[in-house]
Amino acid sequence: MTRRRELEQRRHTLGEIRSIMNSMKTLAYTESRKLGRFIDAQRAVVAHIETMAADFLGFYPRALPRSGQATPVCLLLGSERGFCGDFNETLLRRLESHVREYRLDTPRLIVTGLHEMMYVSLMAENLRRVRHLEGAVQHLDDKSANLLHQSNALRQEEIIEEIEVILLSAASLDKKSPKRQS
Repeated sequence: MTRRRELEQRRHTLGEIRSIMNSMKTLAYTESRKLGRFIDAQRAVVAHIETMAADFLGFYPRALPRSGQATPVCLLLGSERGFCGDFNETLLRRLESHVREYRLDTPRLIVTGLHEMMYVSLMAENLRRVRHLEGAVQHLDDKSANLLHQSNALRQEEIIEEIEVILLSAASLDKKSPKRQS
């Protein structure tokens, strides 16, 4: 019985961990929905700024730099929240690829930026966190189901052993007790 109890205790612990991870997943999902609303608002602001810029450039076309004078700028928003897999490493690989693709010798990096990009980055981070946590919760569910199966098999063995003991005891009692004559 000790082995079965150990399995049940382990399954209970996995259930508690699953509950915590599921709560974290729910929080990340909730934050993603909230960020989705912010992104929609930011996109409207960006559209308004683009319209104003187009109007301005329509009246003052010389305000644009001449071709070849533009300096490439990269905006890279990483994650400080963690627990979303290799989000930062993926960003760095994409930056390195971008630098190679466009042959940028010394790209200029902007630490902060128009808010839409930041919200999109946060949204990507949260979606990765949700996917990561979904996988972790699924793994815990699978492990828990496996432990339940093992526990049930052990319990079934215990029941069979108990039945064998009862049958042996009954047979032993039949041999020891005087036989009745009818």
